[in-house]
Order: sequence, then structure tokens, then C-alpha cells
Amino acid sequence: MEKVKLSFFDTFAYLIPGTLITTSIVILMNPEIKILLDVPQVLKDISTPQILFALLSSCILGIVCNHFGHQLYQLAKIIWKKEVIHQKDYSLSDTEIHVLIRELSPNNYAYLESWLGLSNMSHNLALALLMLMAISIIKIFQLNFIGFTDWLMLTILCMISTIIFLKRSIRFNNYYKTDRVATIERLHLAEKAKLSYKHLIQSNTTEENCSELSAADNAS
Repeated sequence: MEKVKLSFFDTFAYLIPGTLITTSIVILMNPEIKILLDVPQVLKDISTPQILFALLSSCILGIVCNHFGHQLYQLAKIIWKKEVIHQKDYSLSDTEIHVLIRELSPNNYAYLESWLGLSNMSHNLALALLMLMAISIIKIFQLNFIGFTDWLMLTILCMISTIIFLKRSIRFNNYYKTDRVATIERLHLAEKAKLSYKHLIQSNTTEENCSELSAADNAS
């Protein structure tokens, strides 16, 4: 059930920003849209096949958006570097930490993944809003500043929202890092990883010694 919830969560992380980008493209390409109130009038006339195509396009755009949204997030970390929490070094790779938490504490793993999902959704929305802001500015010039008030207000709103979502993305990622450190230290995962590694080496050594003894017995 948790996996189903997570898949729905990830879907919305792609679908909502993708839908926003699809709507932005419709606004840009449709000359009938001169003010924001024209948008619902245009969208209400679309057919069911067009809706399905728009949903598919939104999902694809959302996946593409995730890549560029992550780049925008990396830029935001440089701009607001004082707000970024740095990972503690446990001499373990991210893959090893993920595997350990997933195997030894699946509930905490799902919880950590939700923080990452929120962080991804936030920076994806920030990118989508940045694109909508750019299209609003283009729309102002397309209409030769006629009825530009709506688009100017939308531009300002998108700019403020982009900053808010980028900061939220950093904060959600910080929550992920903080909870991950707490999980590792509370469950002593770093120590368990070292013990597992030693046990694996000992097992391999024992198997090699048994193989050598067996080979010696066969030779005699």
C-alpha cells in the first residue's frame, strides 16, 4: 500500500508541473487569449481526446521538467547556500545508505522518500512557474502592451512563487538530510554496515580456506 501511495505521490510531482507547462504553451500559441479570463473559455471547448493527449503530454513534460528543475535547484543552493544543510560523512555511499535504510527500516525509508518527493515537486513547480513568467512577458509584447495588467500581475506572482518553491525545495531536502542522519544514528546503520562487511570478508576467507583444503585432500 505504501508503494502505491508513493507512486501516486511521484505522479503528481510530475503531472502538476507538466500541466502548468502545457497550459503555458496553450497560452503562448493561442492568439485568442488576450487576458487571463480568456484561458478558461478556451480550455472548456477541448474534447475528450484532447484532454487525454494533454494529460499524456503533461506527464512527459513533467518528467523532462524534473531534470531541468533539478538544475534550477542546484542553482538555488548556490544562491541560498547558508540555508543548505550538508551531509554528514559516514564513509558510506548514498547507494549503501539507501539500501541499509530500506532493508533495516522500511517505514523510515518511505518517510525519507516523501521528503525527496516534496523537494522534487517544489523545484519542478518553480521551473514551471518560471516558464509561465517568461510566457507572460512574451504575451505582453505580443499584445503591444494592450491589456497588459493581467500579464504583469501574473509575471510578478510567478516570480514570487518561484522563489518560494525553490526555498521550500531546499527546506524539504534539509528535512530529508536531517531525518536520514537521525535514522542512521538511531539504528546504528554505519556500525552494522561495517560488521556486515567484516562478516562478508570472513565468510569469503572461510570458503577460500575450505576450497584449498578440499583441493589438497583431492591431490593427496
